[in-house]
Amino acid sequence: MSSDTVQRAADTLARQAGSTVQDARERAKRVAEAASPLAEKAKSTIDEMSESAREAVDKAAPQAKQMADDLYSRGEQASRQAVQMTRENPLVALLMAGAVGFMVGYLIKGR
Repeated sequence: MSSDTVQRAADTLARQAGSTVQDARERAKRVAEAASPLAEKAKSTIDEMSESAREAVDKAAPQAKQMADDLYSRGEQASRQAVQMTRENPLVALLMAGAVGFMVGYLIKGR
């Protein structure tokens, strides 16, 4: 094989490689251009969902606080009633405490 033949083969391969690289660049550019609207749509959807979630949390937070306050108030009221009942009926309170202690002991010890 002569050096001219080798040179021509190398030139042909270089042109083909350059053409292949150019084709790959063009395809990548088309893919990027096609993906750009999809990315914008995804970003827009995420922004909308984020805003909806923020609104839901803003709406639920006062309700949750109100429920927590109500539960706390009920707990305080139940505690006051238990203290009052114990003062008014100490024997009943003592019997109830004994019964609860017996049941806990029975459960812990087993049958």
